Amino acid sequence: MNETKCIICGSKNIEKFPAKFSEFISRRVFDGENKNISIIRCLECGFSFYSYRFNQSENKKLYLNYRDEEYQMLREQFEPDYTKEKNYLLKSDEIEFGSREANMLRILNTHLSSINEIKTVLDFGGDKGQLIYKAFPAAKKYVYEISNPDVFEEITLINDLDKIKNMKFDLVICAQVLEHVSNPIDIIKLIKNYLMPDGYFYIEVPYYTPFNKSSERIDTKEYLMHEHINFYTIKSLEMLMKSCGEILYSGVEDIKTTLGNTKVISALIAHCDRDYSKISILK
Repeated sequence: MNETKCIICGSKNIEKFPAKFSEFISRRVFDGENKNISIIRCLECGFSFYSYRFNQSENKKLYLNYRDEEYQMLREQFEPDYTKEKNYLLKSDEIEFGSREANMLRILNTHLSSINEIKTVLDFGGDKGQLIYKAFPAAKKYVYEISNPDVFEEITLINDLDKIKNMKFDLVICAQVLEHVSNPIDIIKLIKNYLMPDGYFYIEVPYYTPFNKSSERIDTKEYLMHEHINFYTIKSLEMLMKSCGEILYSGVEDIKTTLGNTKVISALIAHCDRDYSKISILK
């Protein structure tokens, strides 16, 4: 990967720090091999990212049967606090998903003339559909997911995008995904293809940086690459999304979880092909 510029804004005003794979990533993805890599911070847009990018085969090793028993046992071997209970909460915490759903619906209700105009929803990388299965009761709901989950009732699982290549959706959600992907710009371009001309795009990413999280580095000089390989600011997320249309909202939100409160960046984008005269924009 090119380590001379930011992969979001293209700026060469960056700084680099030494890093390597966490022991869990080394074992699960690379059969114990490790490499000297870098973590890069853009001084223009604030985006931070690890220089190593997982390829398709490596992503499959990491995320297939994600957070199943084998995943949990291997991770706990290297991270003793990653217990069965914690693993369960990360995929089934009703407090967290309720808080995130409420945050999403608040933003949508503020900026849409009526949430009932949402008739079809695609949750891209949405696991079992935890974020959408209670919301949008009148809509047809789909989840695209490569981890082979058992989705909730009334949700259609898509594990091959060819199955929906001719479909368009009123709302596409991409929540807690873009921090994992190797090519965020390509993913955004891909997802944009599934939006109706008057559709909406809802984004959610974690709001934190490894530079102030001691658990993600061995010492102050060496950082550990885990599943999150991208770290966003509001500015960098807005720059990533600018090709999709009008940014109706972006901001940092507090989310409640059983394990403690956390923060996310949420953004709502109106597709660039829509009629903006019909939208109430309340920032």
